Amino acid sequence: GITPSARHRDHVIRTVKQNGIKVLLLSSFYNRSASDYIAGETGAAVVAVPIDLHAVEGVDTYFELIDYLISRMSAPLDGRT
Repeated sequence: GITPSARHRDHVIRTVKQNGIKVLLLSSFYNRSASDYIAGETGAAVVAVPIDLHAVEGVDTYFELIDYLISRMSAPLDGRT
């Protein structure tokens, strides 16, 4: 993706804070610097996930991918990293 403008980034930071968002989801394909910055400003966790099968060992079917995504997204909410 395209790096967000400062205006858009600041809007996202306000939105995250106002809505108590705890997890920022990022495709592992993209650079995470903007997400890391937003996380640092808000306390949200960045979770980088694959978007394709076979990108992670043991994720060979669509159902395994969905299970993996749910597990990764819920980990910060459960106190896991």
